[in-house]
Amino acid sequence: FTKKFKIINFDLHYSLDDVRIFDWWNYNSSNPKFEIFPRYTAVIDQLKLKSESQISREYRYVRRYELKHFEKYKKNLEEYEINLDDLLYLYFDTVKIEEKNKKKQIINDISLIFKIAKSEHGKILSYRSKDTKKIICIMILLFDKKSSHLVISLAEKEWKKKGIITWATHKSIIYSKNKNMDIFDFNGANSPLRGDSKHSFGSKGKLFFNLKYKS
Repeated sequence: FTKKFKIINFDLHYSLDDVRIFDWWNYNSSNPKFEIFPRYTAVIDQLKLKSESQISREYRYVRRYELKHFEKYKKNLEEYEINLDDLLYLYFDTVKIEEKNKKKQIINDISLIFKIAKSEHGKILSYRSKDTKKIICIMILLFDKKSSHLVISLAEKEWKKKGIITWATHKSIIYSKNKNMDIFDFNGANSPLRGDSKHSFGSKGKLFFNLKYKS
């Protein structure tokens, strides 16, 4: 890889916790070395052994309250099969990106995620309002052999205040369990508010490493 690529940037799986081979690369020499950064994700494991009620009992009280409170809004929702334009619209309506080059890269990344999610390796859970027909929530899961990864979680602003993200996250966890996945990975928990939110679903912190190399 170092012969073929000038720049390398990748994350190891959290099960690969011995990074000495990278730390020792070009040890005691002036040649380029790997930069190693600790990162964290949040996972719910042993889904196969738990019932839905057992899973929800491990949520913090505030999440269980939001699930109960959201029951009155469910009747106004319907599942809806989105296209790529729907996904991009809700993403950029939720996440403001001004820089054109960065926006272009994000569009490319989201397009790839959407393509994978439409295959057997992923699932898109999307909902719209019955009244307005407006798409209000999108959750995208990607799968490996035993894990489900929440890679995109979006909701319209007003519905987010009603608690739809909590409800849709719970739906995503249970969908993953029913698909016979044993692990639900929130795919990163590295900012104070988002990290705490993900742990409020009873998830455990897992350390993994980001590696960067520039020749």
